Amino acid sequence: MRISPVLLGIIGALTLSSCALSASPKRTSQTYVLVHGALLGEFSWNRVERRLVANGHTVITLDLPGHGADQTPVEQLSLNGYRDAVVKAIGDQTNVVLVGHSFGGMVVSQVAEAIPSKISKLVYLAALIPQSGESANDLAGRDKDSLFGKYVMPTPTALVFSPDGLGPVFCNDCSADDVVMLRAKLRPEPLAPFATPVTLTAANYGSVRKYDVLTKQDRAVSYAFQKTLQARLNFVKSVELDTGHLPFFSRPDELAKVLEGL
Repeated sequence: MRISPVLLGIIGALTLSSCALSASPKRTSQTYVLVHGALLGEFSWNRVERRLVANGHTVITLDLPGHGADQTPVEQLSLNGYRDAVVKAIGDQTNVVLVGHSFGGMVVSQVAEAIPSKISKLVYLAALIPQSGESANDLAGRDKDSLFGKYVMPTPTALVFSPDGLGPVFCNDCSADDVVMLRAKLRPEPLAPFATPVTLTAANYGSVRKYDVLTKQDRAVSYAFQKTLQARLNFVKSVELDTGHLPFFSRPDELAKVLEGL
């Protein structure tokens, strides 16, 4: 049988394509520790977790004390307690990609200070990014474009967020079902950890490689303020998502790919 030059060309192209596919590097498995922000819990990460696990990664999530299903009494809650809970969840894991969302940025900063040798990448997602001596209250008070304060009523022990603010502030680009779900899970946010300044050193926290994921439609931690915080640190890589404050609800596929690409 005579094979035409055209057919030979097609066969050659297919062979080269097959070789390229077989030679392509496999995705490196990572260990992700995902830390939620204020008013949320580990449920926040369910959609992203499923995608990362399906791609062969290990994912660790947790409810910070006093959040989600955790019933630690409010008088026992502290920023150091949050830090210790994450350190405990990490356990013997090493080369961890530690991700902090929103207020979780305060927590992961203290975790990186405590166990820098275990953290391969420190990722801030729509997050408060502190310098040593700053509290979440300090940073939130400087964000003039945030709508968060409009819906908050402080008590002696907590910040009580109005359910009416969930859509406008947190879920401006997620579904109505997500808003209903968040309403059902909404709890007062403990006040003491918000008012506690972090302590960060160049030797520990400063030694960890840092990455930043900004959210351009954010109304809780405004995009403008995220850019201000970003300018204060040297990040290995920064990525922008065209989402609101909760991309793990509105764009879980995109967020999972971003985390894998850092």
